[in-house]
Amino acid sequence: DETCYVKGEDITVSFTNAYPYEDDWVGIYTTDVNPEYLGEPMLWLWTCGTQHCKSSRSSGSLVFGYGDPVEDGSTSWPLDAGTYIAIIARNGDSPYQAYAVSDEFTVVP
Repeated sequence: DETCYVKGEDITVSFTNAYPYEDDWVGIYTTDVNPEYLGEPMLWLWTCGTQHCKSSRSSGSLVFGYGDPVEDGSTSWPLDAGTYIAIIARNGDSPYQAYAVSDEFTVVP
């Protein structure tokens, strides 16, 4: 939701999904990712809020940060300093494709 976070600060991602499915998830990627051919996200959560629930959500806010829920993907919390985007994707697609892409946000040391 913000454009800049301090390393270790919780990152909130609000989303609206016009056609929700139970296997939709929000992932955090570096800005150089190809949104039509996504690999494993750095961090991710199902749109219902954890890596263990599955239910469709048309809107909501997810918090990536310390403690529960665990959101580890190809890395673990906290994100290193850099520029990132949040993406809504669907688990059934191979490769993953972005359904929505956030504005860029920065993590600073």
